[in-house]
Amino acid sequence: TIVDTIFVSQFVNTFALSALNIVCPVINIIVGIGTMIATGGSAIIARQMGAGKMTEAHQNFTIIFVLTILLGLIITLVGLFFIENIIWGLGASPLLFPYCKDYLLIIFIFTPASLLQVLFQSLIVTAGKPKYGFFLSISAGMINIILDYLFIGGLHMGAAGAALGTTCSQTISVLIALVV
Repeated sequence: TIVDTIFVSQFVNTFALSALNIVCPVINIIVGIGTMIATGGSAIIARQMGAGKMTEAHQNFTIIFVLTILLGLIITLVGLFFIENIIWGLGASPLLFPYCKDYLLIIFIFTPASLLQVLFQSLIVTAGKPKYGFFLSISAGMINIILDYLFIGGLHMGAAGAALGTTCSQTISVLIALVV
């Protein structure tokens, strides 16, 4: 969110910046849900790992992973269906509405990846690889900066470019975590 607001304020306009701030509570809710799943899931898995129950830990990881994807898809569908009501409910003016919708539409589409990124940041540390988790977090941030510059500054995609840069960086982070 910080990176997006910096680039939007420099390359777009104050209306787009205001729009990002208006929809910020939705992003905070998504991250909060991801944090709750990650924290609870890590506690369950760590307890099982500590008790030497690796099979149960792996099974619970799979269940948590699948449930996170399903919850992300539910949030995506509900968000897309009610996007206009959400934006108006957050207090957008008619002038800011298009910027809010451009940004929030992409955020909702990529909600499963956003939730998985938060989940993996926690579970990778639980698995005993804190340096790898740190690397994924830092690399996602760096990729976001590069993509925001490209999409907003270079391709002039505005608020949609900011959301695309953020969500693509999260998705890349998730894909790296899944591959490695």
